[in-house]
Amino acid sequence: MNRRYGETRQALYAYRLTFDFPTDAGILQYLQGRTFTVDDVPFRAKYFG
Repeated sequence: MNRRYGETRQALYAYRLTFDFPTDAGILQYLQGRTFTVDDVPFRAKYFG
């Protein structure tokens, strides 16, 4: 699919990421229940109109 768009890298992106650990996450426990979002995916318009 990258060739189709003339790209040489992957375009993997999440607009929302929520941490929900089923067990103790150790050093990452401070992220438990936190959600991070972005207002816009920079390359969305290029590929999806």
